[in-house]
Amino acid sequence: MTYRLSSALLILLAATACSGGEKAGAGAAVTVSEAPEAPRTQPTQAPSALPAALPVEAILTPLVTIPAGAWRPFYPGKDEPPLVEVAAFQLEEHAVTNRQFLAFVKANPEWRKSQVPTLFADEQYLDHWTSDLEFPENCADSPVVNVSWFAARSYAFWIGRRLPTLAEWENAARASETGEDGSSEEGHKQRILTWYSIPTPKIPAAVRSGYRTVHGAFDLHGLVWEWVDDFNTALVTGESRGNSGLDRELFCGSGSVGSVDPSDYAAFMRYALRSSLDANYGLQNLGFRCASDVVPEGAVEHDCCAELEPEVAAALPKDSVWRVGENWQDQNGVERNFEEFSGRVVVTTMMFTHCAYACPRTMSDLRAIRDALPEAIRDEVHWLMVSFDDVRDVPERLAEFAAEQHLDDEHWTLFHGSSEAVRTWAAAMGVRYKKTLDGAFSHSNRITLLDPTGRIAAQWDGLGVPPEPAVKEITALVTAFSGSH
Repeated sequence: MTYRLSSALLILLAATACSGGEKAGAGAAVTVSEAPEAPRTQPTQAPSALPAALPVEAILTPLVTIPAGAWRPFYPGKDEPPLVEVAAFQLEEHAVTNRQFLAFVKANPEWRKSQVPTLFADEQYLDHWTSDLEFPENCADSPVVNVSWFAARSYAFWIGRRLPTLAEWENAARASETGEDGSSEEGHKQRILTWYSIPTPKIPAAVRSGYRTVHGAFDLHGLVWEWVDDFNTALVTGESRGNSGLDRELFCGSGSVGSVDPSDYAAFMRYALRSSLDANYGLQNLGFRCASDVVPEGAVEHDCCAELEPEVAAALPKDSVWRVGENWQDQNGVERNFEEFSGRVVVTTMMFTHCAYACPRTMSDLRAIRDALPEAIRDEVHWLMVSFDDVRDVPERLAEFAAEQHLDDEHWTLFHGSSEAVRTWAAAMGVRYKKTLDGAFSHSNRITLLDPTGRIAAQWDGLGVPPEPAVKEITALVTAFSGSH
């Protein structure tokens, strides 16, 4: 394998390798079939307080402590910190195995390969398993692969843990057997690159078969790639405020201004991989391990890990995005949940009110679409705007923005949520975003059309979305729904 390939080609190769086949393109209508109920483990939202008892079926991996450190992003934007401080945390010593994940799906049938909704896992989910509760012989202790971000998160919640952040994972993974930073050690980077160049076996080797870092974590390199919680912060774009190309239409805010270390091909490959992922993807060489906060001495730990009871309407199909998250406030400060939108045709986008470039243009696109709708259709459509900014876009600010934009409460809803809720909703929508030093956001620009059951009917990417195709899709959807009711 030649490592001195162009950035664009490497990203394209990573995207092709990670996609597991052709994915739906931008603007394409998405058809979703009827299916059973959604996972009762609530894969799309982390709990505000963990439940009270460890599930008896769980097979826990020992945790090792990763000391505080710093991570230097490979592609820092001009408005982003060049160095990210990372607090001490705990990380599982090895990736989650097929044996461990089997215990999870036995206890949670909704996550079996025949039951999981395509919203939460694509067609490659557990593709290497022979049935819902069986995997090939001799792979019980191999890392489980072909698992989505949603599935990995749900497993982590089930055992009272979480996925590591990108900064946490990278800070842990830079360690070698003997030092906290192996980047300067002879042969360390080359060992990682050598693994990247070897074709992935259908069944990875068993965990603990590779090297053990100075902190006690096995196989951070050399076995499988691993999900991180904020994978969707990887934005492959030029500086969009000055670039007139396609990327400018797809992304807003500070883009990459060049890598901090052009010779670190391994870090680039990880960046390229993450930038190609969607939250429901399953890949033959992608697994995960869980993490946990370090509990200060004398502090009270969260109780963990009992089953979370479902709180969504039983009538919703399992592919309904209305199942994603519940902790929101609207522009009037009213506690809301997505479930309330069931029965309506909804057009939604993500934005933040201090955005000076893309969000006003997206707002114009939404107005143009709404104005072009036939009058009889217009009042049948609701418009939902979800803010990236969990700090500044509190209900009072959203109310001010709604007044400035003349958005009436009857047809327009603006949502403020926690950073966790925002991350999950963005993953479900396929939206990438990253907070900058000034509190703004680099983000992709996407408008999504949802049918009355909360299924994705169509999506349009970029700025300057022509109203005609959207009007056609919305009108057909409203007409079809009205005719069936």
